[in-house]
Amino acid sequence: IMNILMGKSITAKYENCVEVSIQDMFDLANNNDLKDLTLKCKNEPDKAKRRNVKLTMPVFYPCIDTTRRENKITNGVFQFDLDLEDNEETDFLTLRQQLEQQAYVLYVMQSPSGGLKFAVQTNFHEVVGQDTLNCKQAYKVAHRLVTKFVQKECGYFTNDRFVEKISQSCILAYDPETFVNTNVAPYVFNEDQLRDIGKIQLQPNLINDEPSQSNSQLA
Repeated sequence: IMNILMGKSITAKYENCVEVSIQDMFDLANNNDLKDLTLKCKNEPDKAKRRNVKLTMPVFYPCIDTTRRENKITNGVFQFDLDLEDNEETDFLTLRQQLEQQAYVLYVMQSPSGGLKFAVQTNFHEVVGQDTLNCKQAYKVAHRLVTKFVQKECGYFTNDRFVEKISQSCILAYDPETFVNTNVAPYVFNEDQLRDIGKIQLQPNLINDEPSQSNSQLA
């Protein structure tokens, strides 16, 4: 079971987080205090007030290798954040069931506002060179390739592109139905995909839409 970086709130940067197993983290999350905060967040119609509630909720960093946190090196995980307002046509229940059947899906959980969060384990960190590991744009290209694959396998959805960053945090919400795959089998990038990922280093300005903020999930 992989370890993960966890903090008490969104203000806890990854450098200062504690290292826990992903199973222990989700087990600890399902307590009454977090349940109350999650319900308060979900039932709050005012965005500003909902943001204030989220500021008090614990976070984790699913995509950072805990042994190389100082350099923000990825562990091969790509996280997804599906907001309700961006997925009005999406059947979240069906999508969740489909995701939980995929061997490469690491976890699936409800978001504080009622949307859906999940992550895909890949072999990205094992098959690319050090330069690519340090390239933010290469990670983004890889993320979008994984997105297309998951959409093809499980159904279309709109992902929040703020999570296309290695250092993006994820708010932990109460969800007794949280799915954790302790025997995850990594998604394997093929040669064509790796070639596309490698091209970004030759054309670093190919993708220019990296978000400037890391806390879009508070909106």
